[in-house]
Amino acid sequence: MTEDKYRKIKEELRKAYWTEDYHLELAKLSNEEAKEIVEEMDDDDIEFRVNVRKYQEAYISDYLEYLWEISKTAYWKHIKTTLNPKVGFLWSDNMSYVDIMCSNPMPDDVFETILDFAAACSEENQLDLGIIGNIIKIQSESFNRLADVNKYISLVKDDKQVAVSKRLKEMLDGTISF
Repeated sequence: MTEDKYRKIKEELRKAYWTEDYHLELAKLSNEEAKEIVEEMDDDDIEFRVNVRKYQEAYISDYLEYLWEISKTAYWKHIKTTLNPKVGFLWSDNMSYVDIMCSNPMPDDVFETILDFAAACSEENQLDLGIIGNIIKIQSESFNRLADVNKYISLVKDDKQVAVSKRLKEMLDGTISF
C-alpha cells in the first residue's frame, strides 16, 4: 500500500471511536491492508481498543476474533493488553478468544502476562481467577508450560512467592475454577 493511501486509511480509522466501528472499517480493507495497520498499532491504540469496555465487550471480542484471522502477531499483542487486573478479564457472549488461547501455544510474553494477571488478581474476583486458572492449566498440560510456571514462581519476590505459588498450584490442580 502506498504511504499516502496508508495515511488516509489511518486518518479514517482514527475517526472511529468505538471498537465496533473500528473493526467494521478495518474489515472493509483487504486482509493485507488491515494486517499492516493492526501490526503497527502502538500500545496506547491497543489499550484504547480493548480496555475501554463500557458497553463494548461483545464488539471487542468480535474484533479479537477478526484479528486472529488476519494477524496472529496483532492478536497476541491485543490479548496481552486485555490482561490487565485493574480492568478485569474481558467477558462476553463471544468467548472465542479464550478458545484460541486454550487451543494454541501462546507466545512466552503473553503466557507471562497471564501469570502476572493470576498473581495480581483480587481474591474476590473468582470468575477471573477461574478462567485464567483454566487457561494456565490447559497451556501447562497441552503445551508443556509447567516449567514456565515454576520458573515464574521462582522469580517472584520472596514476600509474595508463597501466595503466588499457592494460587498457581491451585489453578494447576483445578481447585480454582469457575
